[in-house]
Amino acid sequence: CFSLWQNNLQKEHILVIPEVDVKRMQKNPFLSGFLHAIDHTFNVSIVEHYEGPSIAVHKSFFLSVNPSDFHALRDGVLSTRGKASLSCHQSNNNGPRVVILDRKGSRSMKDSQGMSQHIESAIWPDNKTVPHVSVSYFEGKSFEDQVDIFASADILISPHGAQLTGVPFMPYCGSVLELFPESYFWPAYFGSLAASSGLVYSYLYLGTGNEQVIDRDSSIKGKIIRSTKRRIRMCPPIERVIDAIRILAEEWRSCCNKTK
Repeated sequence: CFSLWQNNLQKEHILVIPEVDVKRMQKNPFLSGFLHAIDHTFNVSIVEHYEGPSIAVHKSFFLSVNPSDFHALRDGVLSTRGKASLSCHQSNNNGPRVVILDRKGSRSMKDSQGMSQHIESAIWPDNKTVPHVSVSYFEGKSFEDQVDIFASADILISPHGAQLTGVPFMPYCGSVLELFPESYFWPAYFGSLAASSGLVYSYLYLGTGNEQVIDRDSSIKGKIIRSTKRRIRMCPPIERVIDAIRILAEEWRSCCNKTK
C-alpha cells in the first residue's frame, strides 16, 4: 500500500480497516503507533468503509515496488521526531552495530546476553571501549522505542516472530539474521520484507531435517509438531552465529565502501 501511495503522491491516500481490526490493532503498541505515524506523517486517512475505487491487499508476503519506498517510510517516521537514519560512516567507524532482538515468550533464546559477549570477544577482541553488540526486547516498548532500536541496528539477530515486522526501519546496508527452531522454517515471510527494504537477509535453521519438507508440511501432525517446537526456548550454536556475523559484517563494510 505504501508503495502505491508513494507512486501516486498527488492522489488521496486511504486505508480501509474494519472496526474490529482497528480495535485489535490498537491493543498492539507497534501497530497502533504505525497507524498513527502513517496518518500524521503521510496524511493517510484510515476509515472503516469506503465506496470508491480500491485495491484489495492479499495477505501473503511483504512487498514494495522499490526499497526507496520503505526508506521514505523510515525517514519520514524518524524525521517527525527530529531524528534521521545514520549512514554507515555516521553510525560507527569501528564496525557495524549488532543488536540481538530477543523475546520473553515462546522462541526466546536461552542466553542472549552470553551470546552477545561471545560475539563481542570473537569479532572485536581488541575493542574494550565501544560495545558493538547489545540485547533488546520489545515487550513493554512503544512504537517509537521499537523504531529507535531498529534504526540503531546494522546487523539484527532475532528468532522468527512478529517483532521482525519493523525491519524496514533499519539503516542502509543493514542485514537480518533470522533464527528458526527445529521443525519450523518459513524464510520467505520476513525474508521478503527484508529484501523489499533493501537489506541483506540470512537465516539459521536449528534443526537437522530437510527445511524444504518442513516448510510445506501442512498435515495435522506437522502443524502439531511445529506448534510444539515454536514454544521451546532456542539455543543457536554460537560458532554458527559468529560465522554468520563475520560474513554479514563484511557485507556491511562492502556496502558502506560503495556509498562513500
